[in-house]
Amino acid sequence: MADSYTLWWREAGLHSETSLEPHGWLAEPAAEASPLAAAPLQRPRVAESTAATPIRADNAQAMPSSLADFRAWLQEQPQPETLWSGPLFLPSEAVNARLLVICDMPDEGAQSDTVPFAPPTARFVAAMLTAIGLDLEHVAFAPLAMRRAPGGLLDNEIARSLAQRMRRYLALARPQAALILGDKTSRALLAAQVSTNSANLPEINHDGGTLPVAALAGPDLLMRRPLAKAASWQTLRLLHGMLNG
Repeated sequence: MADSYTLWWREAGLHSETSLEPHGWLAEPAAEASPLAAAPLQRPRVAESTAATPIRADNAQAMPSSLADFRAWLQEQPQPETLWSGPLFLPSEAVNARLLVICDMPDEGAQSDTVPFAPPTARFVAAMLTAIGLDLEHVAFAPLAMRRAPGGLLDNEIARSLAQRMRRYLALARPQAALILGDKTSRALLAAQVSTNSANLPEINHDGGTLPVAALAGPDLLMRRPLAKAASWQTLRLLHGMLNG
């Protein structure tokens, strides 16, 4: 124990307990001379990004009025998700699709340019659609965000902006109905939407009119919780009745 105390005081600069001269053990140690000391500090230059600042997708005047031009605009002009990583998933080019499936963003591991889900989720969604008499040939897909958001989470403000962009797409693609998957996607697209149609389904207002929609929980939740699937079946039955009415 005594040795440890002695070592501590020696490291602190107290070399002799009988010296009357102050040692200055709180002073900063002198820096050794270095050939770099005289050189001015050079801060690394940060290269300026070549990408333009993404525009807000809720600027309706900036969005084209034809579907082909709209899809080209999505690729060529900066968008809210321009600086995110991952492959770009464009909304379907199909016009008058019997059903449009809208999700929040492409899955990580999606293996198709036309279906934005990873294989297990794609099989689940295909089975769900088959249950109401639809196959993938009659269905188009359009994620709210064309790339996966960092961390897989969409900021509320960005989601609202992307929802306005989606409304322009709906006006141009004119699907007969839409199936929205995911609570955040539903809130972004159905906020302040109170009208319903004769099938008791909510409707999205867009530049071309209104679109009946069925809103379900996200596929991940539906696959994990059987009770959620049971509740969703009632909504799917309403959608089936509307499509075949």
